[in-house]
Amino acid sequence: MLSLLREQKGSVIAVVALSMTCLIGFASLVVDVGYLYLNKTQLQNMADAAVLAGAQDLPGSSLQAVATANSYAAMNGVPSDIVNPTVGAGNSSLIVTASRNVTLFFAPVLGISNGIVNANATVTISAAGGSTGVMPIGVVKQTFVYGQTYTLKQGGGSGYCGNYGALALGGSGGTIYRNNLDSGYNELLSVGDPVSTETGNMVGPTDQGVASRISRDSNSTLNTVQKGSPRIVILPIIDSLNVKGSSSTFIVGFAVFFLKDSSGGVITGNFMQLCSSGTIPGTGQSFGLYNTRLIQ
Repeated sequence: MLSLLREQKGSVIAVVALSMTCLIGFASLVVDVGYLYLNKTQLQNMADAAVLAGAQDLPGSSLQAVATANSYAAMNGVPSDIVNPTVGAGNSSLIVTASRNVTLFFAPVLGISNGIVNANATVTISAAGGSTGVMPIGVVKQTFVYGQTYTLKQGGGSGYCGNYGALALGGSGGTIYRNNLDSGYNELLSVGDPVSTETGNMVGPTDQGVASRISRDSNSTLNTVQKGSPRIVILPIIDSLNVKGSSSTFIVGFAVFFLKDSSGGVITGNFMQLCSSGTIPGTGQSFGLYNTRLIQ
């Protein structure tokens, strides 16, 4: 009888030991796999943030794009993350690959102490095919040089048949025109759209609308201005201003300028480049405004 009891006791211990191993295995599956998934999600969010931030420096500077991506990765990840940003051909894309070594909780009992999670994110850039928030000023298509000052709207005596660059977006008249200068036209405009010119020099509304924008960020310069500033303006590039009266001209692209000054109805600005997810992608010539698209 004692021998039988000892055998049964030994069997129970073996069953309990086996059960504990199974329980630990299930705990490992539930807890550690969940922990790996959490880290995978965090790593992907970090890669997305890094690639979107870095893409803002394209196509101008591939080195700065990589540096910005690394900076955002450091702010949003953990020190042990391995991050590798690379710029695609023609500075038309930015790719961020990342990996993280995750220390597990229960799996070491089964001989598995660590797990590796990976993330990839790509942003492609292309010429913007459309945008909202544009200023009602049409600039005739030309080759622009970064940083150079351009006359965005002509003054008296320099126009074409009464047109000086002002556009009637959403209606004509000084009030609508001034409000669009101040806040931007809130409807989507696309390449190929016809736009009507606003005849006359419009000195008062022009200077008032521009002055209002500049006053909201009066201390910025081309070299210090931050993204989101009201002095960074998007203008439609048009095929011609050589039209008679309030006639239609056509949008061929979009350009970005740092709003410098307005005096006597003459607006000047410095040419910039800008990537924006608030645009729609296009396939035509780029005039400085680019669409960004995140691909995972």
